Amino acid sequence: MQEQVVYKGTDWKRFLQQVLWETYCKNPMLVCGKHVLKQQGVLDFISNSQYTFTVFTDFQPNPDYSSAIYAAGVFKSQHCDFMLAIGGGSAIDIAKCARRFACMDLSKDCLVQVPKESNIKMLAIPTTAGSGSEATHFAVLYRNNQKYSVSDDNMLPDYVVLNPVFLEGMPIYQKNSCFLDALCQAVESWWSLKANEESIAYSKKAISLLLKNYKDYSSLCVNNNHIIDKEIYANVLLGAHYAGKAINITTTTAAHAMSYGITQKFGLAHGHAVALCMVQVWQNLLDSDNRNLDNVLNSISRAFNCVTKKDALVKFKLILTELKISVPRLTTNHDIQQLAETVNIQRLGNHPVPLNVNELRSMYENIFQSYKG
Repeated sequence: MQEQVVYKGTDWKRFLQQVLWETYCKNPMLVCGKHVLKQQGVLDFISNSQYTFTVFTDFQPNPDYSSAIYAAGVFKSQHCDFMLAIGGGSAIDIAKCARRFACMDLSKDCLVQVPKESNIKMLAIPTTAGSGSEATHFAVLYRNNQKYSVSDDNMLPDYVVLNPVFLEGMPIYQKNSCFLDALCQAVESWWSLKANEESIAYSKKAISLLLKNYKDYSSLCVNNNHIIDKEIYANVLLGAHYAGKAINITTTTAAHAMSYGITQKFGLAHGHAVALCMVQVWQNLLDSDNRNLDNVLNSISRAFNCVTKKDALVKFKLILTELKISVPRLTTNHDIQQLAETVNIQRLGNHPVPLNVNELRSMYENIFQSYKG
């Protein structure tokens, strides 16, 4: 897997200009949400650039496979030779997949084709501090309401810009959700069966940065204050990036696997759903009888500046309370069974303890205990 070039700072236009020049680019594609065009002079830059930009904005949160195919088709038809993504996880995932699919036969299923080698470079600028998609070699797409993970070493963006000013104006709910997604990623990566020294080092850095800046960051959120504190925002953005680098090695575990059904059923933001699941998954691990896992949980607790392994979960719950994370109301008890059955058990292979449908159902019941219809 190639090494990324990461630029940390606010002069993103100068860095992008340099990258486009170094890669001999002529026709870059920009994948972003329509609102991003109004941020930080993006529209002005592409309008006055010497390069012919093709702009793709036709996608939704939790992006669909058809959107990635459409983007790949536009990329090919416009003879694009560079991929630029500015946005959250959805925009970056669409760009990563479109770059991959553009080397395939779009009339056939691109989820099963082997991609041809490509020299197309990609630069990602995250506008949220949460998904870590700019640091991973995989992406999430949905087809017929089913989640698919697309993975390839060459999907890792070649260049990344971490510019805290792009977080300005982010809605409070999205800001909180993204923060929690990053924190959960760092913790899940640490206890993953695939964890190694490198991934744990990234998790430690992520948790330290996120928690060190948590009080000020959450205060900015709660008070509806969109005035940028560049240092705080830069630290949270870097913490989310490190969390992404951690899961790039390990992938996530049960909390993320359980969250997708909640996101789809109730329309919650991804990080919100993950955080609700994280509480029960963490408690389940605390209740397990596994000496090796005990050591891991104690290490995570120390990263949280807590004395015991149980205290770290208590601290996590307090963060959810401060960020006003709520639990949606169930319509029927059948929802619990439906959620448990939609979790792909095979995707839990790197979770530290085995889980079955009954255990998943029990954790979902605990999540919605006070809200069952």
